Amino acid sequence: MNHVFEILFWFLAGLTSLRLLIAGSNYFSPIKLPHAAAPDSIAKISILIPARNEAERLPALLQQISAFTHPQLEWLVYDDESTDGTADLVKVAIQQDPRGRLLPAQPLPEAWLGKSHACYQLAQHAQGDYLLFLDADVRLHESALHATLAYLQQHQLQLLSVFPQQITRSWGEMLLVPFMHHLLLTWLPLLLVKNTKWSGLAVANGQFMLFDGQTYRQYQWHQQVKHQIVEDVAIMRLLKAQSLRGMALLAAHPQLQCRMYQHGEEALAGFAKTLVPGFQHQPLLLLFYALVTGWIWLLLAIKMPLQLLILLPALVLTRIFVTRSAGDSLPLNLGLGLVQWLSWQWLLLRALYDFQMRRLKWKDRFVK
Repeated sequence: MNHVFEILFWFLAGLTSLRLLIAGSNYFSPIKLPHAAAPDSIAKISILIPARNEAERLPALLQQISAFTHPQLEWLVYDDESTDGTADLVKVAIQQDPRGRLLPAQPLPEAWLGKSHACYQLAQHAQGDYLLFLDADVRLHESALHATLAYLQQHQLQLLSVFPQQITRSWGEMLLVPFMHHLLLTWLPLLLVKNTKWSGLAVANGQFMLFDGQTYRQYQWHQQVKHQIVEDVAIMRLLKAQSLRGMALLAAHPQLQCRMYQHGEEALAGFAKTLVPGFQHQPLLLLFYALVTGWIWLLLAIKMPLQLLILLPALVLTRIFVTRSAGDSLPLNLGLGLVQWLSWQWLLLRALYDFQMRRLKWKDRFVK
């Protein structure tokens, strides 16, 4: 039995070293959105916002967009059967900024999920050379808009997706939201997303997706992933399968921010609905991830606590690399590190349970 524990320890030691290497490579790699840059040309940009019951979050974003001075800009909001007055707020914003348009909801067709259908409808009405899909909870400065457009043009990308700096205010958010960056930045070297054609190395963030308009209209990406819960990553995989170029960047500065969830229970439900689909609908893959990041550690902490202390510096350094890359609070993430880790294990269990019980639901709609 001791031999088994030794094997498990050395397996974790090797995996911990690999994740440290990946986190370090992401920290030192040029994967961060520049603070400012000028696009090569003055092109028309369509900012497209799917909105379902976003009356609390949407006005702040529309206020920012209305202040943009880009000469060729339009913005469209698709009201996805909201019941909280979202449409009325958009109409008020349009009175102040006639560049905006409101698209009323269409019945959700069979086999479509709500967000992909909303994005598809927005794209059909957009007139821009570039299509920027934003979630309603994103906060965007015009300098970040220009920086992303310049980056897409200079690197000849068909899709640029950006992970905004995440805002967390409640304790539940502080415990759960950093999970997204920790999962991403310790398992996937982001430079490989751009530099390899293998569709398995694909990542994207639906909060911010900037497309070359001509390519989007040719492939109709959201129509192709109409049934996918994690539609952003699915689009990146399809794009790479067509030998097109996509990239994911981090925006570790206040020019691009997002408060993706308002409290801990919302964060728990939001992550739980996407985890198994994000692991390519393979619950065994997520179960393996839970084992190697949590349950085996708990077992060895009981059987070999002194040996595990050897790995502590690597764990701390990994957390520093991830936190600095994402622009999160280092004192907060280090201070809450153990509690965050325990919260993430509960999240993994919740995701597996919801998937098996077919309880995946978001904004009053079942998504499976």
